[in-house]
Amino acid sequence: MPAVDTKDGIRYGIELVRYLVMLAVAATVLSLLSAGFIALMSIVFENILLVLIFFLLSLAASVVSFVVVLGGLAGLSYKVVADGVSVGNQHAARAQND
Repeated sequence: MPAVDTKDGIRYGIELVRYLVMLAVAATVLSLLSAGFIALMSIVFENILLVLIFFLLSLAASVVSFVVVLGGLAGLSYKVVADGVSVGNQHAARAQND
C-alpha cells in the first residue's frame, strides 16, 4: 500500500515546481537588477564616485540574489523532509490504531 496516492503526489509535485519557478523569478529579477547597475556603471564612467556606488549596489544585488536562491533551496529541502516525516507519522499512527 503506497503512503501517498498518485493524485496527492502530482499535486505536491506541482506545488514544488510552482515554488521553484517563483524562486527562479525572484533570483532572475535580482540578477537583472545587478546587471542594470553594471550597465549604469559603464554609462557614468567619468565620475569615480558614481562608479563605486553602482558597483556596490551591483554587488549587494548579486549577494541578495545568491542568498535568496540558497535560502529558497534550503527551505525547499526542509519542507520536503518535514512533509515526508509528517505523512510517515500519520500512517504509523493509523497503523497502530488498526
